[in-house]
Amino acid sequence: MADAFTAGVAPGGLISSQHVKLMVCYILARIGKPISRDDMLSLLQYEEIANYFEVVQAIDDLNKGGTIRRTDAPFEEYEITNDGEEVVAELYRDLPYTMREKALKAAIKMMARNRSEAENRVEMVETDVGVNVTCSVMDIDRPILTITLLVPDMEQANLVKETFLDNPLKVYSGSIALLTGDYKAVKKQFEAE
Repeated sequence: MADAFTAGVAPGGLISSQHVKLMVCYILARIGKPISRDDMLSLLQYEEIANYFEVVQAIDDLNKGGTIRRTDAPFEEYEITNDGEEVVAELYRDLPYTMREKALKAAIKMMARNRSEAENRVEMVETDVGVNVTCSVMDIDRPILTITLLVPDMEQANLVKETFLDNPLKVYSGSIALLTGDYKAVKKQFEAE
């Protein structure tokens, strides 16, 4: 039964407030780590799984009801409670399989991206001839590979940044393969996509 706002929701998306709440719990349970409110909103809205306002309301209702709880993190982040785990174990099949799969894949990708942003560095410096973009693959607190590119404008600098942060290990392994002359490894890496 449709009782949720459906603006921005793709066909097959969640149109029931209860399903939106269950999806929030499902994601938190399956990921097994706290997720920020902004990340939860972004992934469900960007993937057109649920309406933004419905997700906001779901998070607030679930937190008030004790199904999820806010962590001690300095930013607004939530984790599932034992009650929430029980709800998911009992009711997750009520969510459409395609939406569960889509949400879980998006959440995993988002967590990997967040980890990549936290573990690697990108610096952009505007110059009189363009933007220097310095991408560093980090090993704890020291760079193991640093590449600086000069690109014509900030739009391209952001594209380089996003591409690097999507898969810094591919940049690292591709660079090593190219610099060591292992062109077969480079070819394999790009054929795998």
